[in-house]
Order: sequence, then structure tokens, then C-alpha cells
Amino acid sequence: MIKSLVRRKIFEPFFVHKNRSIKLKYWRELERTQYLPEEVLMQKQWERVNEILRFAYNKNSFYKDRFDKVGIKPEDIKTKDDFMKLPVLTKEEIRQNTQEMI
Repeated sequence: MIKSLVRRKIFEPFFVHKNRSIKLKYWRELERTQYLPEEVLMQKQWERVNEILRFAYNKNSFYKDRFDKVGIKPEDIKTKDDFMKLPVLTKEEIRQNTQEMI
């Protein structure tokens, strides 16, 4: 137990910081949120999904076109059912549209 605590609180943060990794930021977030109620965690997850959808729509023409083809804007996606209306991305579409997706 002591070894684990020392490793987690001293050595891992040191090496993560030393390597200038973003891992420390995410690690601290996980430590901070690991005991939150499931409902709170699900809400945080849903907020992050919405951030990603807005980013993809606003910054990438490929994804904007995909949303527009099905008549959905990121702000329309409020539930999992709304999310399921988005078309599934296939390997073939990725192969054909790699440059537009970047």
C-alpha cells in the first residue's frame, strides 16, 4: 500500500512532468472525478461528446457535410437517440476522404 501510494503521488507525477506530458492533467482529472456519482460522470461524458461534435462541425468540412446531409446540427443532439441519427463512418469513407478529414 505504501509503495503504491508513493508511486502514485510522487514518482508518476514526477516522470510525467519531466516528460512534459499532458498525462498529468488527465491523471489529476481522473483522480478528482473517480468517486463522483454515475449520473455526474455521464453528464460530464455527454458534455465532452457535445464539445467534440461542435468542434468537428465547425472546423472540418467533411463532418459538416455529413451532419448537413442528415439535417442535424450539433446543438440538435441532446439525447443518445439524437446521437444515433448520425451516420456511421465506414472504413471506405475514411479511405476515400482522408484529406478532407484532416
